[in-house]
Amino acid sequence: VMTYYNPFDGTGHPYEGPVDLTLLGADGTVNCAAAFGNPANMGLNDLITCFGAGYGAQVVDVYPLFDGNALALTHIAKGDIHANNDGYAAIAAAFVAAAQ
Repeated sequence: VMTYYNPFDGTGHPYEGPVDLTLLGADGTVNCAAAFGNPANMGLNDLITCFGAGYGAQVVDVYPLFDGNALALTHIAKGDIHANNDGYAAIAAAFVAAAQ
């Protein structure tokens, strides 16, 4: 399973902070112990990581790949949150690395 990246990361867009909060929770990290100990620390990527690992899934954390690189790895400058070819290549490389 894959975590989500912040398509606004490094853009200075007003959504950058709220999306980080949504994905990482108030503590700004993926941490199962902290997330389940304090609901404010639970973001979507915490849920994906903690439940995925709990069910034996291989978790591929792509969030760090896009950290500060959204303009280079997505189409966000055109208003599209999806990865571009370089972004998808980075995601694919992360999946290959996780499978080895």
